[in-house]
Amino acid sequence: MPTIGGALSGTIDLSGITTQIGKIELASIVSANTEYSHTFANGTKSFVLQNRNEGLVKISFTSGQSGTTYWSIFPGQQFPSELLDGSGITIYFQSPKSAQTLEMVSWS
Repeated sequence: MPTIGGALSGTIDLSGITTQIGKIELASIVSANTEYSHTFANGTKSFVLQNRNEGLVKISFTSGQSGTTYWSIFPGQQFPSELLDGSGITIYFQSPKSAQTLEMVSWS
């Protein structure tokens, strides 16, 4: 099998690449089995959700559905969402366990 050795040299043009700093937000789930919501700012193009605590977090994109038609985020698990149209999407979430925290990072 061939190997590549030696140092690489040259430059990479990054002038066409833009970066955005993520916005970190926390949502407290104070009471068990109670639906909460969060609306991301207009212009949001992607976000990641993460469950900080030991309980299950259920998320939905429809009000009133986070307890019946939902996506499960288990402890330490992430839920990424990309290629959004930037129209201020709202998520709905709850947990069967009280005192949970949903971590959110979003990019515009």
